Amino acid sequence: MRKMAFKFGHEGKGIYWDVIEILRDTNGYKFESDPDSLRLLCDIIGHKDPAKFLDWFNACVEIGLFTINGKYFSCDPLTSNMEKWEIKKANGSRGGRPPKKPNTKPNTKPNQKQIETIREQKKTEENRIEDDEEKKTPASSNGDRILTVETCKDHYLSNIRIMNAVSKNPKNDIELDQIPDRLEQFNEWLIGTGFETKQFKDYCTHFLSWHKKNKSKTNPKKRISL
Repeated sequence: MRKMAFKFGHEGKGIYWDVIEILRDTNGYKFESDPDSLRLLCDIIGHKDPAKFLDWFNACVEIGLFTINGKYFSCDPLTSNMEKWEIKKANGSRGGRPPKKPNTKPNTKPNQKQIETIREQKKTEENRIEDDEEKKTPASSNGDRILTVETCKDHYLSNIRIMNAVSKNPKNDIELDQIPDRLEQFNEWLIGTGFETKQFKDYCTHFLSWHKKNKSKTNPKKRISL
């Protein structure tokens, strides 16, 4: 990903996540790799320069971000994550674990107050671990560290400079007070796709790309079938 971003910048990252969304919605998580099909894919994601898109695609194949098998290309991490998600989904639809035997032991289930205390302790421990990591990592490389998407969201919301820049750019079409809800929706989408960790810089770029493509829930997503 870094090699691709070095060559194509943030625009290249945005194209990558647009293509990942299309692959996620296709049967088998793959897309035809012939030139005509790639030009079609370029049009689907709204890119205006097919020649540049083909250069970008070939670079991604050389780097290893995409794998070509016969007439199709795919993204190995996406395919692996989605297969795991499908297994979990199938297990859930079958009812999960078998019914438990009647519990004859005293009820030791924690009450609401105990649950909140446990959550606070867990959050405090997570913050401590992150603080320790920040002390070990130079400040200049914070954007390159791998974080949970929930931590990325917290960093995003705590950075008023990023928030203001995003909301003041008319191309983004988002108000400052809408950003928290949109980030929450974005995280739900990421986790459902199987991406539970990200670099913060990558998270910021992908969020804007996702937001622009999903501005209205009433607008159906472009779906294709192979």
